[in-house]
Amino acid sequence: MIKIFTLLFSLILTAQNNYVFGPSIRVNDDTAGIYNHRTTQRSIACRSDTVYLAWGDNRSVSAQIYFSKSTDAGMAWSPN
Repeated sequence: MIKIFTLLFSLILTAQNNYVFGPSIRVNDDTAGIYNHRTTQRSIACRSDTVYLAWGDNRSVSAQIYFSKSTDAGMAWSPN
């Protein structure tokens, strides 16, 4: 079975006391785009405008842990 995964991050915006999701933003930078692997143990943490994401996947043959960080509340992400 092929598992297709792209790590997406959606901003949660507030508008007049209502929470809405913004557009999805791709975080993982796997150049294949669509690949056959399993993701595991996704984690998110934030402090002020800095957001940290970590996840495991096996795009490099064996399982590895990947990390990306945003310092502008999720608009742009560091390479992983």
